[in-house]
Amino acid sequence: MGVDIQRGIEYARHDGVALLSDLYTPDEADSHPVLVAVHGGGWQQGTRDIYKHWGRFLAARGYALFAIDYRLSKPREPSYPAAVHDVRAAVQFINREARH
Repeated sequence: MGVDIQRGIEYARHDGVALLSDLYTPDEADSHPVLVAVHGGGWQQGTRDIYKHWGRFLAARGYALFAIDYRLSKPREPSYPAAVHDVRAAVQFINREARH
């Protein structure tokens, strides 16, 4: 089974920040379960790139992986619940796009 990769998909825009993701899918036309991958880093560091190997691995086995970036917290700036809203926006994006 082959893998299709779409990088830099804008799934939302919050506070003027484009929130980007990478989508790894099996290249078959069938529907597939989708996993939303939220990188670790204590909401302070990290990127969606850590899923580049997992994305290929899972897509080759019939799962789609939607790896997202989200707004990271900054010292001495209130940031909660920005990242939570970003993750929710990713799930809503997948739900909305899956219907098309």
